[in-house]
Amino acid sequence: MSFSKDVKDSVKQSDLDINVIRGITARAIFEFIFVAMVLCGIGYFAHCHMTNLLNESLAKSVSRHVGTISYSIEHEFEQELKEMHIGALMVERGQVTVEDLINVSNAFERGSDDTGMVKIDGTPAPGSKNTLPDHELKELKNVFEGRDEIIYHKGQGLVFAVPMIINGEIYAFYQQHRDKDLIELFGIKSYDGEGRVTLGSNRSKEWTEISLGRDDGEYYNELYRSPGFVKAYADTVVWDTLASQAGHRIIKPFEYGGESYLTFGAKLKKFDFSIFGMVRRDAVSAGIDYIHLVMLGCIILTLLVLIMFARYTIKNVENKELQQEKIMALQASQTKSDFLSNMSHEIRTPINAILGMDEMILRESKEPNTLEYAENLRHAGNSLLGIVNDILDFSKIEAGKMEIIPVEYHLSSLLNDLVNMIHTRADKKGLKFIAKADPNIPSILYGDEIRIKQVITNILTNAVKYTEEGSVTLDIDYKEKGTDSIIMTVKVQDTGIGIKEEDLSKLFSAFERIEEKRNRTIEGTGLGMNITQQLLHLMNSQLNVDSVYGEGSLFWFDIEQKIVSREPIGDFEEAFRNSLKNHKEYHEKFTAPDASILVVDDTVMNLTVVKGLLKQTQIKID
Repeated sequence: MSFSKDVKDSVKQSDLDINVIRGITARAIFEFIFVAMVLCGIGYFAHCHMTNLLNESLAKSVSRHVGTISYSIEHEFEQELKEMHIGALMVERGQVTVEDLINVSNAFERGSDDTGMVKIDGTPAPGSKNTLPDHELKELKNVFEGRDEIIYHKGQGLVFAVPMIINGEIYAFYQQHRDKDLIELFGIKSYDGEGRVTLGSNRSKEWTEISLGRDDGEYYNELYRSPGFVKAYADTVVWDTLASQAGHRIIKPFEYGGESYLTFGAKLKKFDFSIFGMVRRDAVSAGIDYIHLVMLGCIILTLLVLIMFARYTIKNVENKELQQEKIMALQASQTKSDFLSNMSHEIRTPINAILGMDEMILRESKEPNTLEYAENLRHAGNSLLGIVNDILDFSKIEAGKMEIIPVEYHLSSLLNDLVNMIHTRADKKGLKFIAKADPNIPSILYGDEIRIKQVITNILTNAVKYTEEGSVTLDIDYKEKGTDSIIMTVKVQDTGIGIKEEDLSKLFSAFERIEEKRNRTIEGTGLGMNITQQLLHLMNSQLNVDSVYGEGSLFWFDIEQKIVSREPIGDFEEAFRNSLKNHKEYHEKFTAPDASILVVDDTVMNLTVVKGLLKQTQIKID
């Protein structure tokens, strides 16, 4: 396929019939299909590769966590044995009596139920008793050979034993912890309470629960009986493998109830025990699963732009002279090639390019269907750009690279920007937007104007998004703090759908949306409120919420700002009403077809915007 040669040959011809035009159109379609197939192949490969890397990263993360859990349990066991050795040594030296040691152990030794000293034949030491069943006593034979021992049996509990010599005879000094006390004594919070860990004896092959990060309840009882869990458990708990390889770790995934889980197993290095546990995949991945979805979104959006671009190009081929069409097709092909070569540099760069090309279609096309497609495309592109910006802001905050930069700013200017941005959205939904501010609040303050504006914008946008009828109210108040600062209070009240009390805890969680099924048609990533809260934390504040489900919500926060000028802001509410009353539809104030101006900017999109703004004045623009 020689696209350039076709262009040169066609320009030489003075009169081409419709068949030639159709041939060129067919070539353009074929080129588009080829590029689309290549792009889909690249996207599929990138998606698979990223998924594999993500799975490997999650497995390594779980493996490291298992190592931490193993070390913690081993440390607790060693500490228990060490304390018992100290007590045994004190008895051997005559510093305390057997009876005193037992009484002290039962009273203070971390909740031990039963403590005793016994010979190999079961005879207790004077002042002691034997509470061990025969089968457990037999398993303490290593103690009578001078070695420590830890054994476990379901229902009996965990038994720690160390050797002790009294009057030339060797005894086993033991402490028995019942099953009911093990969680309190050796409990471990796994993944901030999202995971579950159990301890198993390689000798008795019985498990006991050491830590429950959350209540099991009926959901988990069903989960433990699910085929996916049973298979993952069987693949993970391989006693021979775990018992023979100290530190060896096994990670297995399974699915249940629409969620992904990971099971893990490992042998303790210093003791004849293994651990088994499971954790939700989301608790390990912390939301990074969404990154490759964003990549797929970019690729899909790129395909949509290519479809629109192909339609636009084909229409021009049919409506203009062949020579002009060939030149435009060549330029379009070059533009498309440049776009494809640059799309892998970063996520935001191709999105901005897509939106720019779409703007060209919106300005130049006259086809109603094409304009409708382009408008939908712009809406989707802006939504995707917002998602990417949210994710990048979230990553920046998580990496500790988000900086708060205070500057001197005019409060009235900040409020004007907010009002101009939000009242248009409210008007489109038929909502009443009310903006109020205490007229005595100082007009010039010192703080991070950009982040404060971002926070309030997020809250107001959320209020408009989840309100179908009624109103959204912005209220700014303040109180003095010392001689040079104020505490500014920002409140946003809406009459929207409200939030259930049980969902309030999810409001500020990253990548989590409340009532996903009900709000599935409302765009968003679930990051807006999380970013808002974290930005406020960086400014020593926090976002609060009161909500009644079905009636509306109130969001508010207090933030300290230094005073630059105490001149009051005045009646902002009246100024806001007057600005809306006096608002008129824009029209050009003059035309100057004989005038020429030069516009200079290093961003092509900015030049396009300038041309569009001045187009109706008929000025000639270079």
